[in-house]
Amino acid sequence: MRRSSLTAATAIILCFILASAAFAQQKTLAGRRFSSGGFGGPAFKLTRVNGQATFMFGGGGAWLINHVFAIGGGGYGMMVPVDPPAPNEDLNLGIAYGGTFLEYIHRWEEVVHLTFSLFLGGGGATIEDPETSENVEEDGFFVLEPGVNAELNILPQLRLTAGISYRYTAGVDMASLSSTDLNCFSFNLFLKFGRF
Repeated sequence: MRRSSLTAATAIILCFILASAAFAQQKTLAGRRFSSGGFGGPAFKLTRVNGQATFMFGGGGAWLINHVFAIGGGGYGMMVPVDPPAPNEDLNLGIAYGGTFLEYIHRWEEVVHLTFSLFLGGGGATIEDPETSENVEEDGFFVLEPGVNAELNILPQLRLTAGISYRYTAGVDMASLSSTDLNCFSFNLFLKFGRF
């Protein structure tokens, strides 16, 4: 009686071990497990608006999928206003925009790797009288900004991204300003904190 119980228990344990081994070797259609993370942080841009150099400050955050794809949002605003087109040089021109961004991260596990981003959103341009702080003229615009970056893995929870992008705008309809006055390349820095 005891011997048959022992044999049955041994058979059950053996079946369990074989089933576990088979399960461990199982392949799936996706090929790997799903992982999820996220990041956020401040961002800086050195760019030109109406042909004049200026800084923009902002930030963003994103959901990170399988270490490779990021979907998020962010926004930027000018820190230093510039002169609007003639004859309004005594006024200040500023822009701000926000929206959604997508990012593909190539070889994320390497200390230095590439990322490719696409920002899509909207913003506003204002021409302001600095003496009264009143808007003389303002209008909204659509923005599309693709970019390529080099990313440095500083710490497991910290990355620094530096690269270039091109800001394309459409829809500006102001007496002294058009979309082409806002289109330009930008040099970007993004400090990312999170779970990668």
